[in-house]
Amino acid sequence: MHPDISFEGVGFGGYLGSSRVESSNSSEEAAIPPDVDGEMAQHLKRLGRKDPTTKVKALTSLNVLFKQVSGEELVQIVPKWAFEYRKLLYDYSREVRRATHEAMANLVTTIGFDFILSYVHSLFISKRWMNS
Repeated sequence: MHPDISFEGVGFGGYLGSSRVESSNSSEEAAIPPDVDGEMAQHLKRLGRKDPTTKVKALTSLNVLFKQVSGEELVQIVPKWAFEYRKLLYDYSREVRRATHEAMANLVTTIGFDFILSYVHSLFISKRWMNS
């Protein structure tokens, strides 16, 4: 056993007995702020679905919104977008990956590259790599 690994006494699948135990790492997924436009929030939620068609439709809609909405409004969703972007980069569907890159290009164009630089580290380096 590795000396840095600790076990918290939680069973398989995050259950302790018959009750589900929430991990302390659940904050890794960024929440959508409450003052974000409802349409944009809905499309961001749809990115988490398994169906590639749903993801492509959500990314296409986000592409349009990223072009229409001001940079100040988009700044609010950057943490959630960074979380979803990291997952979408490795999607098995080529169309999802292509739409993801288009959406990121539109987001960077609207917000500005200087602001996105503060999130680049979190986009490409997972916590697992930093801990090892």
